[in-house]
Amino acid sequence: MIEHVLGQMRDGDGRFTAPLTEYLYPALVRPYFDRPPNEGAKQRVIEWIRSAYGDPRLPTTSRPMLAEAHLSDRCVNTVRRWLAIETLHLFIEVINKTAIPQWEHRRDFWLPYFEANFVTDVHVVFGSKAREFADSIRQRTNQHMRWADLSGADTDQSVLLMHIGSLIVAEWSHDGTLRFWPQGDHAAPDLKQQKFSGAELRDGSMMVRNEYGRAVDGIRHDSYPLWCERARRVIAEHTGLMP
Repeated sequence: MIEHVLGQMRDGDGRFTAPLTEYLYPALVRPYFDRPPNEGAKQRVIEWIRSAYGDPRLPTTSRPMLAEAHLSDRCVNTVRRWLAIETLHLFIEVINKTAIPQWEHRRDFWLPYFEANFVTDVHVVFGSKAREFADSIRQRTNQHMRWADLSGADTDQSVLLMHIGSLIVAEWSHDGTLRFWPQGDHAAPDLKQQKFSGAELRDGSMMVRNEYGRAVDGIRHDSYPLWCERARRVIAEHTGLMP
């Protein structure tokens, strides 16, 4: 059904036509505000949106002028949430191929933040070996996956960057540390960059308290579930968000 509708929206040159696209965006997305469609349908909707309007993750993509103007933000945010959760799953798949499997607890911790739409922006950063795996996944599944390049770290290391409330968060793979920066801090990573050094994603991170009450520059993952409790507390104290 979706393929038939999308086919009717193209002109003789295969381009999507206006003003019908103003009505199609909410028609395709609105039924799935609370629960996404099946994976195949979701991918077709995402590809149509990127073709007709541009990638909603990019700052240069303007908000669509929909016939029902009040739906614009909610439609765009719904698609961005789908893409954010896809990014998390991509990161987990790459980590499971390039490191000792370790991400079950981290996935279970972060997924509720994504599902609650608390993660307003997300970016993954891959070392060269991890990037090779990510590219093979992209070719096999979703052409719209994107990431940044990591230098100054081990080739199989990766970083999940998240914007949660007033915090920028860097979740390192392997035995790396979970780090936080206040939004707007001069040392905070810019999630729009396409290249990062390891130092940019470590230096100047916010001091937090460890399990002994000492100030440290991040949270290590060697004490499950204590690290989850500490991370949840830091996020709640600085953003008021708790899924």
